[in-house]
Amino acid sequence: MTKYADTRLGNGVPTENGRARVTNSGGARDTDSAQLCKTQTKHHPIDKGYAWVVLAACMFSVFIMTGTFKSFGVLYVELLSIFHSNATMASIVQGLLIFTNSIVSIFVLLFGLRFTTSRSLVIIGGILFFAGFLTSSFAESVEFLFFSYSFLIGSGWAFSFSPIVVTLGTYFEEKRGLANGLLMASGSLGGLLMAPALRRP
Repeated sequence: MTKYADTRLGNGVPTENGRARVTNSGGARDTDSAQLCKTQTKHHPIDKGYAWVVLAACMFSVFIMTGTFKSFGVLYVELLSIFHSNATMASIVQGLLIFTNSIVSIFVLLFGLRFTTSRSLVIIGGILFFAGFLTSSFAESVEFLFFSYSFLIGSGWAFSFSPIVVTLGTYFEEKRGLANGLLMASGSLGGLLMAPALRRP
């Protein structure tokens, strides 16, 4: 019986029992291609160096955003006192912020991250956040806060938070769990420390 030599890698080659023999070089080739693709698409340090600077910046952003959101109880009392508003109108301010954040986040995740970079979205979110606080300082009624606080700050939060989480995923692999844990902890710390800062002197 004629024997066939295995001269091609990764192809089925007849053997003396009539069955095709498949070598595993194709799998090794796929693994090498995946590693090459990963190397070519990530030109920044992973789990070291500048990645920790990015984490610190993300933690500071989440500290402010989540701290502001969790400190609304302090602002709620101030709204009742300054604008002599009823409880329902003051509560709508936070409700509209949550609604705006939820709706805008859908479009950011579906389209924003697909057609632009996380950095651009975070910059837009920061501008909206700043504009929301700036215009809210000129508010003369609770109804004005529906736009300045609820819409602008809610949109800024939506444009910033999801891209921040995505950005961390590109800078951390083995230590991604630690990075995400520190990020979420900074939000809780913001809720603890931002409340006194937001009170009227």
